[in-house]
Amino acid sequence: MRWKVLLPLLAPVLLVCQATDVVLDWNIGYIDFSFGRLFSRKAIGVNGKWPLPAVEVTLGDTLIIHAHNSLDEPTSLHSHGLFQNGTNYYDGAAMVTECSIPPNGTFTYRIPMVQAGTYWIHSHYKAQTSDGLRTALIVRDPNDYYKYDEDVILPMSDWFREPGKHYHQAVIKFVKNKTYRLRLLNIGASFEFHFSIDDHELRIIEVDGVPVKEKPTKGVMLAAGQRVSVLVRSKETADNNYLFHADMFTDLFTMPKYNPLNFTGVLEYAPKASLKREVNGGWKITSDLDLEPLDEEALMDPTVQVTLDAYSGVFDDQSFRHSFNNVTFILPEVPTLLTALSTGDNANKREVYGRQSNTYVLNMGDVVEITLNNHDYYTHPFHLHGHVFQIVEIGALRSGLHRTKLARDAPVKRDTFILRGGHYAVLRFRANNPGAWLFHCHIEYHAIRGLELTFVTAPGLLQNNTHLPEGLKENCIAQGIKASGNAIGRDGMDLEGQPGGPNPLPDKMLSYILQMGDEDGPPPATLDASHSEAAGSTTSTSEGKSPTRTDSTTLDKARETTADDIDSEADSDDDDDNDH
Repeated sequence: MRWKVLLPLLAPVLLVCQATDVVLDWNIGYIDFSFGRLFSRKAIGVNGKWPLPAVEVTLGDTLIIHAHNSLDEPTSLHSHGLFQNGTNYYDGAAMVTECSIPPNGTFTYRIPMVQAGTYWIHSHYKAQTSDGLRTALIVRDPNDYYKYDEDVILPMSDWFREPGKHYHQAVIKFVKNKTYRLRLLNIGASFEFHFSIDDHELRIIEVDGVPVKEKPTKGVMLAAGQRVSVLVRSKETADNNYLFHADMFTDLFTMPKYNPLNFTGVLEYAPKASLKREVNGGWKITSDLDLEPLDEEALMDPTVQVTLDAYSGVFDDQSFRHSFNNVTFILPEVPTLLTALSTGDNANKREVYGRQSNTYVLNMGDVVEITLNNHDYYTHPFHLHGHVFQIVEIGALRSGLHRTKLARDAPVKRDTFILRGGHYAVLRFRANNPGAWLFHCHIEYHAIRGLELTFVTAPGLLQNNTHLPEGLKENCIAQGIKASGNAIGRDGMDLEGQPGGPNPLPDKMLSYILQMGDEDGPPPATLDASHSEAAGSTTSTSEGKSPTRTDSTTLDKARETTADDIDSEADSDDDDDNDH
């Protein structure tokens, strides 16, 4: 298996503020990139360069990206974390909000910068994020609540290659008696990073673009897609340099000798200063439930409830797939937004968007409560487009019972949330943003293999208020994609012949015993292989019958299957259903 992790790409940034149109001309194409003595590979760059420079704008600016596609396949650009309220067609989710940009095609994204914070831009087509089409997007507020002297961007990423013997040790330069804002971003495809600095306290002030009340910590954890800003006060003297750590946790599958992968860089006060090392005895991870938003928005009362059960297993096409409520996501033949705009009153019926799009239609103003049950062995970082959600509860799944840890009265809000295997969470968001919005795992290959669904909010408002930008429908026509009609491009509710699967094979579903959660809880029960497609219903163990135990051999086999699947995916994804 080819597998490699890159040391975080570091780019110190100076604070520059001016409200204006920020215009970028991006020619997206392949480049051959060499990581010194590590390895060389083909990457997706912009204007012949990789890595991409951070995009830096000021609150009130308009970001304009003229994107030209010089690849041999379609592409798209998603501004991760931006709400795109009123501009759903610029969300960049291929075959959900646009048809993607065809080879030799162009498209212009015009995005008002109405949210300050730490975001990022990446492709939303196939596995192009893994191939390098990604960069930080920083929206600065001249009147930021928190004050600091310097602003530093620290993106972290992973890559699939054989481990090498050499890597470049990154350096962050500090000056004594200053306060630094470190913007930490996990722009990788799969794995978590745990970030810390020896003998320095981190103070969390932002998560996923949401300002939070200052929270001291020794280190922070970031799953794929997450961002965290921390304040760090430098020392009063420049007598010593220190190490910072970006430890990558690869709990997706077993990697002997490489779990975790620990990388260090140097926090440099003076070039010739001695290196002061800290004996790391471990540190407690700050839970999302320990954070409070700066705006103190109260816990919302739900009006709509959705229960989602996340599973993975072998489906009836003999492939290993992921699913919500046993529906594995397959892209429709017409972008979901265009279906919502062109089907009149039928746009209020979830069926018009196709069975495999797993769509939920919401009314404007609904407060949606998602009970999210992760029956997998894997950790899943779930991301919601167009919104942030309140994190209300987190607990372990045990014998069908939720063991609950509750949020405070004003719970933290995020757009990407880590859910451990064998755990559940309750999330709430207000459907106040008309559009078609994906909810998906941000591990790229889990999304490609079906762990996605769609929320469509206020189709009637969309139809009355949406004016599609120039080039969007033309890009559909250029690729032979219909720009109106139901999920398969027909009128009305004529969906005969739409994909009706693949569906899980009950006798081949992977079953897990999960020893997670509170140690004093009851023993876990094995998940039954057959699950109702109705949201939230599962078949329980027969009364009086001991649950079947899954031994470690079964778990190892599951991990090996997934590792092989991801490896082959990294080499080729031409046969995927979800080319986005």
